[in-house]
Amino acid sequence: MPLLVIMRRRKRVIRSVIIIMFLALGVWAYQYTSQLGYGPLEIPRGNGRTVALVVRSARYKAVRGEYAEAITDYQWLIQQVPATELYYLEIGDIYMKLDDYNSAMQFYQLGLQRKLDVDSFYFRIGRAYQAQNDYEHAIMAYSRAIELNHNNVDYYIGMGSMIAAQGDCISANMFFTKALALNPENSLAQRELTRCNTK
Repeated sequence: MPLLVIMRRRKRVIRSVIIIMFLALGVWAYQYTSQLGYGPLEIPRGNGRTVALVVRSARYKAVRGEYAEAITDYQWLIQQVPATELYYLEIGDIYMKLDDYNSAMQFYQLGLQRKLDVDSFYFRIGRAYQAQNDYEHAIMAYSRAIELNHNNVDYYIGMGSMIAAQGDCISANMFFTKALALNPENSLAQRELTRCNTK
């Protein structure tokens, strides 16, 4: 086979490999940046706002304690991209900081409607019930979070604290012990276990 033909074939193969690599990189970048609220949504929406800019603004305001302004940004985001469950989670977290547990629950539930069976939503719902001393529903929510994710220390601590609040330290200790098995250095689990054992 002439050398020129071999060289042309090699060039075609190399070109194809490079194209495939760029396509794979593009797919990865799309998936990664979409999780952060960026990606293809960098489209100006009213007054030149973009989804990515408003996401950054909302998170910045939430960190600074400017909750009313952050909520306004998140409500705009939900109108623009209603399928993104992360915004419901984050606005719910703001309402939790404001002790508005009913509003927090509302947004957590709306988030679950967008993406079913996300453990972090159930955990937060459990916290909202816990804050209202609704132990029965809190335990149900924590149980579902643990069922969906067996490796999150916070879920076991949340469940244990709910059971301990009802006076059942023996059962609560099983959850604190499980949390410590996952993370022996967790000071909250250590503290809760000690407190339960000294009652």
